[in-house]
Amino acid sequence: MSSEEPWELDTSRPKRGQGSWVKRGAGHIAYAKHDRIPQEWLGSKLGELVNAPVALVEFGLALGQRAAISRLRSSESRSLSSDDLSDAKVLAALRAASGLIPYLVWIGSGDHGGEENYSVTPGDGGRLEIEAIDLGNCFEFREGGMYGVAILRELKTNVDKNLVANSLREILSANDDLIRKYCKQSGIGNPDTVADMLIKRKSQLQGWLESENLI
Repeated sequence: MSSEEPWELDTSRPKRGQGSWVKRGAGHIAYAKHDRIPQEWLGSKLGELVNAPVALVEFGLALGQRAAISRLRSSESRSLSSDDLSDAKVLAALRAASGLIPYLVWIGSGDHGGEENYSVTPGDGGRLEIEAIDLGNCFEFREGGMYGVAILRELKTNVDKNLVANSLREILSANDDLIRKYCKQSGIGNPDTVADMLIKRKSQLQGWLESENLI
């Protein structure tokens, strides 16, 4: 859950948002945020629970302060905002990440409408892999069920419905006791209320996806 060895500022990468690029040892790169730490960790932990492609986040020390450390897959990982969203390889990667759609709706993301909150990593054979990052603006559940979430347009219009359906099944089968456990471990405010909303939204998710023609 936490990392004891501190992270240092990485000045080789351009400033992005309110966080800081940090490094540790040989080839370990991460993005550190000092605000909304519980949300960042909880978003990652729930993503791990349901096998959603989200960044691994741990508690740690960065620049002398407690932080949420979002680990990048490799030193070659970059923000999706640096890529051409009409490129065939990028579109293929977005399609392969279709499972993010139910997940981001489930956790009430209000901040994934822009490409800057997704990372892209080169994989084998020139293939690209996409993850959701910057999960701090999640769990702000609005009235009206599933609506009010922000999801990248190119993700929703380039969808693999089988992957969306698989992601939905993972979320529906997520253990409620584990959801409650992770909410408490995160340190988020009103953890029982957040857990209740996550469990309630599981039952609403299929209807929303059907109404959006995503499954």
